[in-house]
Amino acid sequence: MIRVHRLGYDSSHREYFEMKHPKGLPHYLLLLVKSPADFIIEGTPLFVPADSAMLFPPDTPLSYHGHETYFNDDWLHFSFHDEEPLPEKLGLPFRTPIRLPYIRQLTGYLKLMVTENYPEQLHREEIFDSLTRSLLYCLDSQRALVPADSRRQKHFEEFCRLRSRLLNTCHKKWTVADLAASVGMSPSYFQALYKEYFGVSCMNDLIQARVESSKFYLRTSDLPVDAVARCCGYESELHYMRQFKKITGLTPTQYRLLPKNRE
Repeated sequence: MIRVHRLGYDSSHREYFEMKHPKGLPHYLLLLVKSPADFIIEGTPLFVPADSAMLFPPDTPLSYHGHETYFNDDWLHFSFHDEEPLPEKLGLPFRTPIRLPYIRQLTGYLKLMVTENYPEQLHREEIFDSLTRSLLYCLDSQRALVPADSRRQKHFEEFCRLRSRLLNTCHKKWTVADLAASVGMSPSYFQALYKEYFGVSCMNDLIQARVESSKFYLRTSDLPVDAVARCCGYESELHYMRQFKKITGLTPTQYRLLPKNRE
């Protein structure tokens, strides 16, 4: 089981602040660093950019503070009992910044844990165990997304944030020109970089998101097909039906009538 000893969410310091653990801690430490910071780890200085995770095993001497005056982070102290430690099992790196393209996903777990952090909470230990495991698995998933090539990393996090906005608001009238302008690039360079990062063009990504969104409406509502199309960003019902069938092999009505969608 994973046991959580201490935790904090959205800890902010607007004046100079330095945290010191000269002999390390008796358990693991995870920091979600939201502002640039300077670390000294076992006597070695290290600059850590914003939107990074720092993971330390037990007994690691360290200190850290904001690179400028302001410092903001989330933190978690935890240990493992009667099982192989998950960071080692996943191969998560210690003492080095792990860039986080979707840091809000991880901070969400800490925010939830803080709200559950009172002694009389029923199943408190089990809840913390599950949330900490999910946090570490998500950390490993995000680590796998970031390109190893430093040249390719340059715009990656910005593109990840843009892609998240694109896929979560697929009903909007997105255009390549608008997307490219939002990151200060020409449309051709933007499209090339988007496909390099995600293995799909931005417009095909958008189409896939719209079709997946429409599947939800078809499964869970009685909206007519033309209304579903409008909800998902299509101005033309015919255009929607063509794209839906090209991707799924079915018309929207055929999909809605599948036995598994009528249960």
